Amino acid sequence: MNFRLLLLLMGVVATSTSVIFIKLSQTSPILLSAYRCILAGLILLPVFLKEKGRAGEAFHWEHWKRAFWPGLVLSLHFIAWIYGARRTDSANATLIVNFVPIALPFFLYLLVRERINGKEILGTGIATVGVLILGVGDYEFRPHYLLGDAICFLAMLLYAIYLTQGRQNRDFPSIWLYVVPVYLISGAIGLFIALIIGEIPVLVDFPELVWILGLAIVPTVLGHSIMNYGMKVFRGQLIGLLNLGQFISAAALAFIFLGEVPIMTFYPAAMLVVIGAALVVLTHEESPPLPKHSPSTKSKINHSGN
Repeated sequence: MNFRLLLLLMGVVATSTSVIFIKLSQTSPILLSAYRCILAGLILLPVFLKEKGRAGEAFHWEHWKRAFWPGLVLSLHFIAWIYGARRTDSANATLIVNFVPIALPFFLYLLVRERINGKEILGTGIATVGVLILGVGDYEFRPHYLLGDAICFLAMLLYAIYLTQGRQNRDFPSIWLYVVPVYLISGAIGLFIALIIGEIPVLVDFPELVWILGLAIVPTVLGHSIMNYGMKVFRGQLIGLLNLGQFISAAALAFIFLGEVPIMTFYPAAMLVVIGAALVVLTHEESPPLPKHSPSTKSKINHSGN
């Protein structure tokens, strides 16, 4: 298997662990989002400084300004996702967040003018049928879930935008010179929002620190960094489809560590998602390298995130 595709699969598995750490943590959604991103940025800071030294003048203040918008979107996505996941049924949240591949093509076209091709449409359709088989049977319509469902839907849209911004900013000199500013900016925005609404950052006990560190290292440093790398080198819809694999890896992890046995609809749903993703993976196209003076490095600076 292509090393880059194997790396992407590792990123999908890493990202799927986030719900475990979120459920175990008792920290408020805003502070948890802020801590997660700040710690991720600090962990990767030595790599960032090394890459910055290599890049020299190729990395400058304009790149920090461009990183602000994905940092803002990521912060809002994390806050919305944690709020939503804690305010609705797990099946509802899973179903809603797995619609990213349906929303992603619209943002890819609006922001980077990338059109979904025929194989991607077919693969997305097959995988979406799998998601519906998995989720519709377990979806519960309850009035007190409506707010949580709506917040999860917002989180899904924000995640699709965030992935597209990774595609839009693929001309950064290094993936680390992109994700580290994004994580630090996202964390700073989360802390600012927390202070505005009166949530004061406090020291946490050891068990809580373990969950926060786990959330920062596994799904963020590993998962999100790899997903952003994927948006840099592959077509965007491929990354959206591979993200569907999160529910498969999450079910496997739950079975191994929690003894949770998947429901019967999981198996045909997983099969269809794998078929749909495989159809696109086997005919995938890597992004052509950007020219050194690509318009995206200059003209898009003032339009990034708009």
